[in-house]
Formats: sequence, structure tokens, C-alpha cells
Amino acid sequence: MSPIPQSHDNTLWHIGCRPGDIGRVVILVQDPADVDRHAALLEQARFVAAHREFVTMTGRLQGLEVSIISVGLGGPCMAIAVEELKMAGAAALVYLGEMAPLPGSRGTDELVIPWAAVRDELTSQQYVPLPYPALADPDVAAALRRSARRQGHEPHMGLILSTDSCLRHSQAAQSPLATELQRLNEVCSRAGVLGMELAVSTLFVVSRTLGIHAGALLSVGADWPDVADAMFRVALGAVQELIDTPHDAPGAPLGGLDLHAINC
Repeated sequence: MSPIPQSHDNTLWHIGCRPGDIGRVVILVQDPADVDRHAALLEQARFVAAHREFVTMTGRLQGLEVSIISVGLGGPCMAIAVEELKMAGAAALVYLGEMAPLPGSRGTDELVIPWAAVRDELTSQQYVPLPYPALADPDVAAALRRSARRQGHEPHMGLILSTDSCLRHSQAAQSPLATELQRLNEVCSRAGVLGMELAVSTLFVVSRTLGIHAGALLSVGADWPDVADAMFRVALGAVQELIDTPHDAPGAPLGGLDLHAINC
């Protein structure tokens, strides 16, 4: 029996999808309102499901089915999405989200591709203990970087901080844990952490424990939705590159995963 509740027709409890509804590659966004707008860039886009914060559409990119799903904010929603997308047949995930600069840091106005995340959140600790690193899939991250450069962006690559409350950090002085939070912010800033957000470490940890290839592209929220549209085009370019690379070529990305294989 599946550990995640399903209806009699195999509809997954939270995301409302069934195996076969989604593509092998799924692009994750925060806002349900972004799903329909982004789906216009896919061929033959169709509505799949809407349940709570999870809105899903599936279309085609160069003949390959690609899905888009909104996942809301935070680690618990991200973990639910990753778990159920795996059950529905997903093999590679690209998350598009927002990031805030650390208090007192110089920040960045550029796109950020995190290759790892500091695990200052609790959801991923339900899967593995803290010494386990939260790492992006290197092939997905590299494809995102090349796609961004082809489209005229120069993304930063580096560490980010995933936390359960960005407001807690940005308003640390008003917190009962003011000393501890200010110290963490200072240490992270000195250690080269680029900023903070709510879900990436959960994405990386849960995906890796489930055998899914996952990467992320973040912005320091400005001019939304224009930035969101640019990020989606970068994601599509990365997916296109992964599709175009023969899975049986020497050094093929994603460990030789055939994205054209039939969904699980």
C-alpha cells in the first residue's frame, strides 16, 4: 500500500494528479497564478489538476511532455510536491523561486543558481539528519547556468540559506532569539551565503533521497512577474538542453537518464 493516500482511481491526495498526468520533467513555481501564464510557452498545454496550492498543467517541449506545478511556500509543501510527483512519474525537477538578501549583506540583483543550501529548517530533518548536505543535481544546475548565459543573464552560483521564516531573520532584533539569529545571519554572510529563502534545502534533500534530479533558479524578488517570465524561459532552455543530449552519449547528464522513457 502506498504511504501517501490515493483515491480509488490512483489520484494522489494532495496534488490531485495520477500517474501518467505529468511529464518526466516538472517545473515548480510558487504562485498558482504563474502556471497558466507559463504553460502558454509549451505546445498542447492542458489543465491537469488544481487542489489547494497545487495547480498543475502539462504540455510538450520538442515532443517531450513537461509539466508545471505550483507548490506554494515552505518546506512542508515542497516535500509533499516532491513525494507525490515522484509517485506520478517525475524524474527531474526545476524550481523557480524568490530569495531575500541576508540582513546586512550586500545582496545581489542577479539570478542565483544554488548548488547547495544551509539547512536551517525542520522539514528535511524528517528525512535525514543535519550532517547530510542539501545539494543540487550538478547537471541540472549546469544546464540552468548555460541557459541563463545564452539568454543574456550572468547568474550567481553559490550557497543559500533555507529557513522556515525569512521574516524571523530580517526582523531578528525583535525576536526572543535575537542574539542567536543575528549571530547566524552574521556567520552566513561572512561564509559567503548569498541569501535566504524557504524551500530549496527541502527540495534538494527530498529529491536526492528519492532518486530525483533537482535544481533551482532564484531571484531577489523584483519586477515580478517580468522576472518570473524570464526565469521560466531560462528553465525551458535548460530542459531543452537536457532533452537534446543523447542519454547514451559519453558523460550524458542525469546519469544517462532517458527523459523520453514512458512515465512510471
